[in-house]
Amino acid sequence: MKKLLKKELPVLLFCSLCGGISTAQAELIGYDLLNGDLNASLGLTYYQNNAAGQFSSAQDAFAKYQSSFGSTNNVPDGLIDLSGQGLLDNFGLVMPASDYAFFGISDTLNSSNPSGDAEAEWGFNIANYNNLSVDIDFAAMGDFEASDTYSLTYAIDDGPFSTLFAFNAETSQALNYTMVNGNQRMLNDPISIRSANSPFSFNLTNNFSQYSSYIAGEGSTLRLRMQANADGGTEGFGFSNIRINGTGLLTSTPDLPDNPTTSVSEPGTLLIMSLSLLGFARRLRC
Repeated sequence: MKKLLKKELPVLLFCSLCGGISTAQAELIGYDLLNGDLNASLGLTYYQNNAAGQFSSAQDAFAKYQSSFGSTNNVPDGLIDLSGQGLLDNFGLVMPASDYAFFGISDTLNSSNPSGDAEAEWGFNIANYNNLSVDIDFAAMGDFEASDTYSLTYAIDDGPFSTLFAFNAETSQALNYTMVNGNQRMLNDPISIRSANSPFSFNLTNNFSQYSSYIAGEGSTLRLRMQANADGGTEGFGFSNIRINGTGLLTSTPDLPDNPTTSVSEPGTLLIMSLSLLGFARRLRC
């Protein structure tokens, strides 16, 4: 018994000294359009859109939308699949819910916007957090061209913008899309997505799917910038459920008095336990 305890005591002592150490876990620190809710945001310090209200046609899109399967639907045709409502519909994104909110892009190159360029930006509070990551749900459908460009970049505070997700029209590929009513639609030139942290790309489908990317650095504000130049009312691109994750920083320091005095505090429970184990080990050696 003594031999067994002598062997295990160093382990017990180590565990007692280190038992309070824990690994910080990432947490959800900011979001917008959470789970497709138009009004669900956290830590969002600003949102701006240079194309808001600029398009004369309701079929041209670069804005936040909320789907509706009734007569009040204001989502451009190329962005929503209504085939499940008994309508003849061969294009559009599948809505996960009847009132799903998302940011939709379609035909930004139009008579109201001859350049085709459109840009929106989100700012999230990331003060006192690092090890950042971003999760976003994306969907797309259409016969895209190489001239259709989409870019999602990020910057911290006033730093330079870097790629968060890269998108590319795969002009040598074709993709089979499934509509809500079960019909299949094969289209050339799908849009692919690649995280900045990964060498692998994946073709976006008309169903919203989550993709993640990691961000190096820390600061006060995380800026996400979406830029697009798209020509075609039957080429829909959308994203929703923007989530910012991070690990909290230990930033607090104890306040020292102006005239510090020396004091002796009572020993904590962990220290008393450790000393007791050391005393017990000493007795076993005798």
